Amino acid sequence: MRDVVVTKADLLIEQEMPPALLQLCAHVSGYEIIAARWAQGRYEEHLSVIPFPPGS
Repeated sequence: MRDVVVTKADLLIEQEMPPALLQLCAHVSGYEIIAARWAQGRYEEHLSVIPFPPGS
């Protein structure tokens, strides 16, 4: 989903990236950090630090 948002951002009508899409991108990036830690054998965290959808 993040890749679609980033690669197709030129199709947005808005002048700025909508906050929900920014939060989605941050959420996915948070999971990339978790996955890198898991690759190191560190399994203490299981959730992204940025919740998505908002309020979840």
